[in-house]
Amino acid sequence: MSARTARAAVLAAFSPPLVAGALALSPARAPAPPPALADSVPGFDTRVYPGDGAMARWKRASPYRWVGYYLPAPCQTGTSWVGRRAALRRMGWGLAVVFIGEQDWRAMPADASRRAPTDSAGRPGRPVRCTRANLSAARGAADAAEATRAAAADGFPKGTVIYLDVERVDSVSAPLEAYVRGWTAALLDRGRYRPALYAHGRNAESLYGVLRTEYARRGLKERPRLWVASAQGVDPPGRPAKNPPKDPPRAASARPNIWQRVLNTRQTFGGVTLTIDVNVADRVSPSE
Repeated sequence: MSARTARAAVLAAFSPPLVAGALALSPARAPAPPPALADSVPGFDTRVYPGDGAMARWKRASPYRWVGYYLPAPCQTGTSWVGRRAALRRMGWGLAVVFIGEQDWRAMPADASRRAPTDSAGRPGRPVRCTRANLSAARGAADAAEATRAAAADGFPKGTVIYLDVERVDSVSAPLEAYVRGWTAALLDRGRYRPALYAHGRNAESLYGVLRTEYARRGLKERPRLWVASAQGVDPPGRPAKNPPKDPPRAASARPNIWQRVLNTRQTFGGVTLTIDVNVADRVSPSE
């Protein structure tokens, strides 16, 4: 596949018809235009590791330059990504490290579901541990310790950014906010890895404020990384934010580092077909 054809495939993946089928759109706002790949780095994520052979082929044939790397976590039932960091780095992949923490399932939209993914061999993943009953600051701190151990075991160096995955909810509850705060604070206090956030555009503003507050309490000037899943209403990475961030900033005025706009699309490169979520980022390796 030529570079021009591969580039066209990614742009096609960001087309409004496909987006509308993947993410809930607000009828009051028109879809944002697709990001310019000249100043954004395309990447993808998929819950189950596709295998070294598939990843090597996609690195050669696809337009993608980085991939989501899933640590063992309460709501990540499989462990297929464990131990693959070194191999992926040798292939030249950039990485976005993801930890799917506890979720507020009761606050999920009516059509949300919890499908436990299988591992790379097609076997059922480990039982789902995540539950709304676990949403607390103490549980968040414990899960930060789990994320630290998992990332260290896979050889991620000090300073690696870990994105806490918080799935879309209709509203952010106090227990969910406490969990995110506990996870963020504990990861910062441990000092080895840097907390970041993955959130739906509907919830990003309030949850991102939690991270900014915890960074500020420790006198950290660094802006936490933000990964937003939204068809519209955000500025793509690589483009200037429409409104410069203020202190304390609002996620709506803070430019995401990663923008996810397409879910569950099937694409084929190098003779390998995968079901992926499509993203663009402001750097080749979003966790560095």
